[in-house]
Amino acid sequence: GVTDQRKGFQFIREGILQGLWSQLNNGKKTRLIIFGSDTALDFSDSSLAITSLGIIDNDRQIRLAYCAADVVIMPSIAETFGKVAAEAMACGVPVVSFDTGGLRDIVEHGKTGYRATCFDLHQLFGYVARILHDHDLKEALGAAARVSVQHFSKRLQAVRYRQLYEEVLTASSL
Repeated sequence: GVTDQRKGFQFIREGILQGLWSQLNNGKKTRLIIFGSDTALDFSDSSLAITSLGIIDNDRQIRLAYCAADVVIMPSIAETFGKVAAEAMACGVPVVSFDTGGLRDIVEHGKTGYRATCFDLHQLFGYVARILHDHDLKEALGAAARVSVQHFSKRLQAVRYRQLYEEVLTASSL
């Protein structure tokens, strides 16, 4: 959620206040769409176009929200897996995150999105700008993201667990 400091929303807000969001516009209207636990955000000191969707608890609506995005920004400073990143990637949306925790296992730098050095807002927003300004790059990253995230499917996990159990049982019977 937005109020959970580990999720890093404060870094998006700080980047906006530093004027880093303006590099994303490139003459186009850019909108920040937020969904999650806290919709009472104060951006009155910014001319940024923001849409806050609040909590979305319907799978179809979550997919629609991701599919409406050109890029998902995940500046989390602590993430064990990165479910939001995996969901976005499953919808073919590239992810820009900090290079931390479980996001290292999900976001393949330069292939499915980008991982910025932790706390480097210029780099984080620079990667977002790169994706927004290059349609072919956005499409390539999104397509690779959709393929890559299949490695985390429940079906594939079940197959891998079964293989592991079979290996352990075979080894213990020797």
